[in-house]
Amino acid sequence: MKKEQHIRILVVEPGKAPYATVIENSLEGMQSVVGGYIEYVPLADDRNASLYCNDEGKINGLPSNRRLGGDIIAGTFFICGSDGGEYDCSLTDEQIAHYKGRFAAPEFVMPVFAVKSASSIEEFLDMLMGGQAGDGLASFEEDELEL
Repeated sequence: MKKEQHIRILVVEPGKAPYATVIENSLEGMQSVVGGYIEYVPLADDRNASLYCNDEGKINGLPSNRRLGGDIIAGTFFICGSDGGEYDCSLTDEQIAHYKGRFAAPEFVMPVFAVKSASSIEEFLDMLMGGQAGDGLASFEEDELEL
C-alpha cells in the first residue's frame, strides 16, 4: 500500500469530546498533535487502528486523559488507521464512529504524578506543597512529623 500524504485521525484531548481532523502523515505532523515525542500504544480491539500519545506525558505532568486497559493516558492522544503493514492511514467512517463512542465522555481520572526523591524532610515538604512549604512547615523536626 502507498503512504498517504495526509490522514484523517481522531483526536482525544483531556476533558473534551473526541473530534476528527486531518494531519500531515509524518513524524512532525503526529508530534504536533500530542505536543512532543510520540509513543505507539497498542489497542486491544482488532480494528486496524493505532493509538499515539506523548511519550513523556506522565513525566512532564500532562493532565490525565482517558483510561486504556490498566493504564492512564496523560495528555492529548490520537487514533489513526493502520494498513496492516508499515504505514499509518486514514480512519474509516466506521472506525471514527467506534472510537468516538469508546472515548466519548471525558473521564475523571486521578492526576498522574512523577516520582521524585528528596534528600531531607524539608525538601520533601517543599515538593509536597509545590514549592510553597515556607518557613512554618520546614521548621518541623523529623521526629515531630508522623508520616
